[in-house]
Amino acid sequence: MGNRDGNQVEADFARLGVRIELPDKRVFSIDQFELFVNEAIREIFGSCGPIVKISEYDASLRRGSVVAPGNEIQQVWAALSAKGQFQGQRIAAHLHTLTETPATGIGYQLAVGLIERGCHVTIVARNVKDLQKACEELQILADQRGQQQKVQWKSIDMTADYDVIKAAFDECAKELGPIDILINNAGHSVQAPFCDLPATDFEKQMKVNYLSAVYATRAVVDDMKARKTGHISFVSSAAGQFAIFGYSAYSPTKFALRGFADTLHMELLPYKVNVAVLYPPNTDTEGFKLELETMPEETKLMSDAAGLFTPKHVAEAHLKDIADGNYTTTIGLDGWMLGCLTAGACPEKSLFRALTQSALAGVFRAITLVYLGYFNGITKKCYRRRLAWTEEPKEEEEKRE
Repeated sequence: MGNRDGNQVEADFARLGVRIELPDKRVFSIDQFELFVNEAIREIFGSCGPIVKISEYDASLRRGSVVAPGNEIQQVWAALSAKGQFQGQRIAAHLHTLTETPATGIGYQLAVGLIERGCHVTIVARNVKDLQKACEELQILADQRGQQQKVQWKSIDMTADYDVIKAAFDECAKELGPIDILINNAGHSVQAPFCDLPATDFEKQMKVNYLSAVYATRAVVDDMKARKTGHISFVSSAAGQFAIFGYSAYSPTKFALRGFADTLHMELLPYKVNVAVLYPPNTDTEGFKLELETMPEETKLMSDAAGLFTPKHVAEAHLKDIADGNYTTTIGLDGWMLGCLTAGACPEKSLFRALTQSALAGVFRAITLVYLGYFNGITKKCYRRRLAWTEEPKEEEEKRE
């Protein structure tokens, strides 16, 4: 969620893992760690040094991480490595590999982009630890702009009842002001053949992927209508345009978002509240890496055809389309082709896009049929291979008998 304010600037940040070495086994607290970091920077750079924040610290291991602007992280490390004395004792700072990477999903990068465009930001999820870490890093980024922007987090179960979500969103608005931008990015995906999926998974994915967006939108839309301003985005998926093997639970939820957004766009036109849909393809996130571990062979082979994009690229493309007033955001050549093909009766503000869709729909339909034939071939080939694997042991057993 964002609240508009200020001008756009470019910024980024990084996280540095630091291990403290002491001549004895005495305790080195988080307060001492923070003081050590700030003293080291001040001794080298004075009052003009990089602004940093302690992201996490484990006193038992004397390990922590420091967040700083990406273009100044080397200066921070130079200051830490040069400081050999602290509170009258010898000390040494060593680099250590972070076991957990900073948040890198599309939602996180959307938050970064909104901060760079001058918004106050509220991030919403369930995991408190991840929220705190992401919020700290985003606040560092916001502080670099010098616009007094605020970043806050709220731990909310987006599968909860509407009243719970409404109360939480009202609280967000009280703390940072009216919500001008809502980006519905809650998502959950499990890929498996239809008959292998638990029946409960269909309800779970519908609650997370679709109903969470309905409830969140309902929580903010009345205020947007009253003020006659605002923007609501829905993060769908390429699987919400083109359903393939293994997505019998996931794809319907993303198709549903498209139908909801189309309807909402028309209803909100008189109130000057904009609506948009993002259709990200395979994106290099931690969530996608986890999906790959259990993804059916067929799904993996089909997904490889679409390539892989970075979360930052996807987020920036959508934020640009929001600024330009476009309804649909597609990513890459295949995404653009799929967007033209599936435009159908969806809204379109750009005359150029509308003409392109009308002129090329037939051509892209023919190309898509080639893709479908290729995907159907993968399904049959994988089936035959699995069938052969199950029959081989039977044949060997019959020969032994």
